[in-house]
Amino acid sequence: MSQMNSLYKRYPCRDQQINSLTAILTRDTSKPPALILYGTEATGKTVVAKAVLDEIGIAYAYVSCKECITVRHIFEKAYTSCVALVGAPNGTQGSEQKSPRPDSVNNLAVMLQKLLLHSRPIILVLDGVDKQREITSTILSGVARMGDMIENLTVVLVVTAYGPRLLNSSEPPSIHFPAYSKEECVKILSLSPKSIFEIDNETEYSSEMENEDRWLWTQCCSAIWDIMGKYAARNVNALKDVVDELWPSLVRPIVENEYGIRDFPKLFNRLKNEELRHSEEIYLASRIVTSSKIPSDGDLEASNS
Repeated sequence: MSQMNSLYKRYPCRDQQINSLTAILTRDTSKPPALILYGTEATGKTVVAKAVLDEIGIAYAYVSCKECITVRHIFEKAYTSCVALVGAPNGTQGSEQKSPRPDSVNNLAVMLQKLLLHSRPIILVLDGVDKQREITSTILSGVARMGDMIENLTVVLVVTAYGPRLLNSSEPPSIHFPAYSKEECVKILSLSPKSIFEIDNETEYSSEMENEDRWLWTQCCSAIWDIMGKYAARNVNALKDVVDELWPSLVRPIVENEYGIRDFPKLFNRLKNEELRHSEEIYLASRIVTSSKIPSDGDLEASNS
């Protein structure tokens, strides 16, 4: 229970997902051949999955599919990651150039079956696999079914959206990571508030200073969520980026003794007039640029794929 409490504290607002993932992967009966973790960007999928796997001590190979240019590259990374975890099969040791390279999902399944024939059970995590341009539902379905062929393998697919068409007819168990609400976003960001005043080695950081920092930081997060919610609030990392950018301007009048810490309405009105409109324009421009690039998965730590 203490292990779970540690995870709850590190990744707030994800108790249900932590419990579900732990229950599925530690059941006494056989583990599922595949598992789907799905939710929009920055909802904690990747970081929670890794934390749970580390906590319960299950060996896993992780592939960040956003780093793979082609589907074949995903297959190769999946295989080499599993080799690194359990060791190369007899007769295949040697340089990377001489190592076998799977060029299809069927080839990958055959090679993993041989590799894991006498190994301990492992998890293969494919993060953001649905964002790869060459991926089709047929390929995803084949990847998900590898666990049916290989007794010691469970495939975890981390995706942004999940529906019947994603895997054709295959329907493995799934865990949804919904977008964070305003209260959840503020709670997550309030775990690590920034300081109002610069702290050096000679300054004692008192509990009173910590409380003041946390109070003002929370007020700032909440107010910015209200203004920029339709653009940034469903992505806790984007919201944090905006708060980080605006924080120095918000606290400058306090540092310069123009306002007190509890004068938040005045501080924020001043901030809105001077900075917030410019910040919103920058954020929107960055999203336009990002959306024009090749799609990729990004499940950041906030906490909280």
